[in-house]
Amino acid sequence: MESFVKRVPQILIVDDEASARQTIEMLLLREGYELHFAADGYEALAELDDMEIEPDTILSDVMMPDVDGFELCQRLKRHPRWKHIPIILFTALDSKE
Repeated sequence: MESFVKRVPQILIVDDEASARQTIEMLLLREGYELHFAADGYEALAELDDMEIEPDTILSDVMMPDVDGFELCQRLKRHPRWKHIPIILFTALDSKE
């Protein structure tokens, strides 16, 4: 009889604000997810290269210096290994501008 090991869902969180990463960590850790963090788009791409298991979802801030959330999303969707990973973009901006 085969035994199946239930894998804990993994989430990569990308945000340049340490306090935002900590807030998201507090909200999701208690739900049982395995969390990985990146401080910007470049670090997220490096983290994905280094990960042995791909994350189930990527949460990314929109407003980041250098590689913003939109550009990160475009790069990930062009990459054959990562294009299937769902990405959720968020921002703390409070106006439509």
